[in-house]
Amino acid sequence: MVRTPAFNEEVPVSAVRLAGVAPGAVRVSLWENGKFLASPPVTPDGSWSWEADNPWKKGKHLVRLFSVDAQGFHSERTEVSFVVVDAPVMPRGGGAPAGGGAAPTVTVPGVHEQVMDGRVVFRGSAPGAAQVGFRENGVLLGGAMVAPDGMWSWDSGWAWGEGAHFVEVFTVTASGAESPATPVPFTVLGFSAGASFPLSYDGAR
Repeated sequence: MVRTPAFNEEVPVSAVRLAGVAPGAVRVSLWENGKFLASPPVTPDGSWSWEADNPWKKGKHLVRLFSVDAQGFHSERTEVSFVVVDAPVMPRGGGAPAGGGAAPTVTVPGVHEQVMDGRVVFRGSAPGAAQVGFRENGVLLGGAMVAPDGMWSWDSGWAWGEGAHFVEVFTVTASGAESPATPVPFTVLGFSAGASFPLSYDGAR
């Protein structure tokens, strides 16, 4: 499973990082357009990540991948689509420069909203900002570009686990300054009838 980039996420050209989980595997094999990219190892907790040594070309990318266990068996293929753009690097921790302006407005989901579906889409406004970022438990989940009219929307691309979530939403200016975060607590009650998500997404942020 790929946790980042999110499906069709816009990623700064200098900050492309692929990461996910592959329980029971020892490595993950990454390919694009039939060309082998890398085979990052899987840690004992099932997580993996990879960053290329060279910058990615701007534009849309489709990376296909599969995991390999200790006996050499391959998992089913999966893929992740994302767009590499010219944009400031989204901070991955709390060390971003101050002075990023006002915290973003989040209209969806509402504070303490009870969401009936595992697929959660965030929406809001952040006039003057370049990007909006999302964290949960200190982990950067992804980012979205802010439109010229100040509006933004972000779909993680995965099914959120049932239960309470507390996401911090912040903005980043063109110079890389980060704003204070807007807290968004919400609860996922369950998946809608007919929704179909891979079992490996259970419990994912």
